[in-house]
Amino acid sequence: MSNHGKKLVALALVGACSFGVWKVGSALLADEAQGTKHAVNHLWIDHAPRDDRDLIGNIIILDHPQGQFGVTGHSSQWRIRMDVFRWQLDGSTLELFFPQDRIRAKVQIETWECAGEAPAPFELCMKVTNPQGASMMFYSREDWEIDPGNAQRSLAKISADEPLLNGALGDLGAGQAQQLGALDLELAQRWPERDGLIP
Repeated sequence: MSNHGKKLVALALVGACSFGVWKVGSALLADEAQGTKHAVNHLWIDHAPRDDRDLIGNIIILDHPQGQFGVTGHSSQWRIRMDVFRWQLDGSTLELFFPQDRIRAKVQIETWECAGEAPAPFELCMKVTNPQGASMMFYSREDWEIDPGNAQRSLAKISADEPLLNGALGDLGAGQAQQLGALDLELAQRWPERDGLIP
C-alpha cells in the first residue's frame, strides 16, 4: 500500500474514533441531563398528606429569573416549617446554601418518570442522597410544574387542586427572590457543611 493510501486509512480511523468518542460523550451527557431533568421547577413531597394535620416533607428547587433558590421543610395545614435556600446544580450534585444558619449541604439527586411505580397519584420520583449514603424519596406530578416567571400563579393552581398542600407551597414571591439574589455565593462556599440530608 502506498504512503498516500496509508494516510487515508489512518485519517479514516482517526475520524471513526473521534465520532465514536463524540457519540459516547453525547450519550453520557444526555443520561446525566435526564437524571435531573424534572428536579427543577417542580413541587416535591415525601408522601401525600392523609389529613390537614399530617406533616409532609417538601422541597421546591426554583430557577427563578432573579436567581436559583427554593424552599424545603415539613408542613401541614396548621404548622409550617420552611427553610429558604440558594442552590447550584453540577451534573447530579445539588449544593444548597441556607442563609438563616449560614450552612451549606451537598446531595446527589436523581429524578425519573415513575407512574405506576410510585404511590398514586404521583408520576415523578426524586431520590436525594447525602455524602454518607442516606437517602430520601420525594414525589411529584407532571402538572405540579412551576412557571419560574410566575411562581405565585403556579403555586396557587397547585393549591386549588390540592388544598392539603397549602403549607408546603411556601412564599416564593419577587421580594424573596430579590433578597436571595443578593446572597454572595462565593462567600457562602465558606460556610460549614451540614452532614445530614436536607433539613
